[in-house]
Amino acid sequence: MFQVVRFVQGLANLWPSPAFHQGDAAQVFFAAHQFLQQVPGGGVVVDFIAAGSDLARLATELEEVIEGAGGHIDASRDSALRDGAHRLTGFDRQIHARLAQRQGLRQPPSRRAGDQQHQHQGGAHKPLHAAPKPWFHKPILLEIQSGHDNGRMTDHTALPSFAALGASPLPHLGVIRATGPDAASFLHNQLTQDFLLLDAHHARLAAFCNAKGRMQASMVGFKTGPEEVLLVMRQDLLAQTLKRLSMFVLRAKVKLSDVSAELGVWGVFENATDPPWTCRAMEAAGALGATANNSAAPAQAWSVKLYPASGVSRSLQLWPVGFAPKLPALALEDWLLGEVLSGIADVQVACFEAFVPQMLNYESVDGVNFKKGCYPGQEVVARSQFRGTLKRRAYLVSSSLPVQAGQEVFDGVSPVTSPAEGEPAVNTSQPVGQVAQAAHHSVHGDWALVCLQTSAADATLQAGAEGVLTVGSDGAAVLSLHPLPYALREDI
Repeated sequence: MFQVVRFVQGLANLWPSPAFHQGDAAQVFFAAHQFLQQVPGGGVVVDFIAAGSDLARLATELEEVIEGAGGHIDASRDSALRDGAHRLTGFDRQIHARLAQRQGLRQPPSRRAGDQQHQHQGGAHKPLHAAPKPWFHKPILLEIQSGHDNGRMTDHTALPSFAALGASPLPHLGVIRATGPDAASFLHNQLTQDFLLLDAHHARLAAFCNAKGRMQASMVGFKTGPEEVLLVMRQDLLAQTLKRLSMFVLRAKVKLSDVSAELGVWGVFENATDPPWTCRAMEAAGALGATANNSAAPAQAWSVKLYPASGVSRSLQLWPVGFAPKLPALALEDWLLGEVLSGIADVQVACFEAFVPQMLNYESVDGVNFKKGCYPGQEVVARSQFRGTLKRRAYLVSSSLPVQAGQEVFDGVSPVTSPAEGEPAVNTSQPVGQVAQAAHHSVHGDWALVCLQTSAADATLQAGAEGVLTVGSDGAAVLSLHPLPYALREDI
C-alpha cells in the first residue's frame, strides 16, 4: 500500500514542475488509473483522488476495503499510509484547476454542498461507492467483452456433438517433472503464468517464449506436492523445451526430467461441473489395471479440468503407466476435434515461434498473468497488450478439405494464377494468417484454429457470401468462420 501512495505522491510532485506539459493532464491521470487498477488496493487510492474526496479519510477507507476482502495492513505500514494520504489532500484540487485552465474554464466546478459540510464534521465516513465523481471523470470499463462479432460469423451450423463419457490415451502429449525447493519459483520466472501462488487445487495454462515473445511451447502445469510440478505439453516439442529450460537452471535448486515413460496422459469426456483449470488428485488403486500393478505403481493420479468442447466437459488425466480411467473407450479423433472446438490451440513444431500468446487468445483463457514478474519475452507480451493494437487473433473455422498446422491462410481476393503451363496454381496474394491447430474427423469433417489478421476476418464477414478464406497456395481448401466458445477479454 505504501508503494501505491508513494507512486501517487510522485505524480503530485511532478504536476507543478516546469517540465510537466499541462495538456497531458487527463492522459497522465487515466494512465495512472489504469496502472493502479492492477495493484491490489491501488484502484481504491485513485478512486478517492478522482472523486475529489477528503483524502485524510483515505487510509481508514482503504483499511475497511482491504480487510473486508480478507487482506490486512500491518501496523508498520498503517502510519505511513495515513501520513501519505494527508500529504495528498490538495492533489485532486490541483487536477481540477489545471484541467479547468486547460479547457478555458474560469473556475473548476465546486464540490457538492454535502461534501464540503462533511469535511467540517466528524460524522461517519461515507461508503466508497457514495463518493462523487469528478467533472472530467471517464469510467474505465472492467467487464469482459468479446473481440469477435459472433453474431456475424459466416457459418452458424451446429458444432459437432460427442459422447458424454469416454477416455482416450493421448500419445501426442508428454510430461516434464520439475522437482526441488525452487521448482515453482524457477517455472514462475520462465513461463507466462504465476506458479508461485499455485496451490494443489488449480492448474495453469502457460507458454514458454523466446526473448521476442514468440511461443516456443505451451503447457498445462500443476503441483503434485510442495516441491514438485508436472508440465503436460506436446511430445514433438518436449525434448527441445526441456533442453532450453535446463539452460536457465544455473544455481536454482530444481531438477527437470522427462517422465513420459512413467505417466500416461489421458483425455477424458465427463459430466463434471468444475470450472476450467481446477485440479484434483485421485486414487490410482481404483483404476483399471490396479489389481495387477498396484504394488509397483504410485498411489495417485491427477485430473485437470479443461475448457469444454461443443458443450462437453473435458479433462486431462495423468495415470501411472499400466493404469487407465474406468470409462468407455473414446476415439482419439473425437478428442483431437474437441481440442480444436475448445478454441485453445497448443503450440507444436509446425508453429514454433510463430505466435505471441495473444495471437492464440491466451490472455483470454488464463494463459498469461500480467501482474507477475519477468520471464523471457515478457516485455513484448505486455507491450502487445497495453501499448499497441492486437492485429492477429485466433478464430475457429471449418474447412472443405483437410488442412495442417503451419499452412498459410489467404483471403481469396487476389486471383489464383498459374505461372507456367503445366505447373500448379499459385495464390499471388500475401497470406493473412496461419493454421495453428487442425483436426480431421471421419464424421464431422475438418476443423481448425487459425491465427488471422483481424482486418482480414472483418473483411470476410463484411463481404458475406462473397468473402472467402482459403488455405494453401492452390486455394482449394475453403474456410468458414464459426463463433468462438469464449469471449475475448478487452480489459485485463
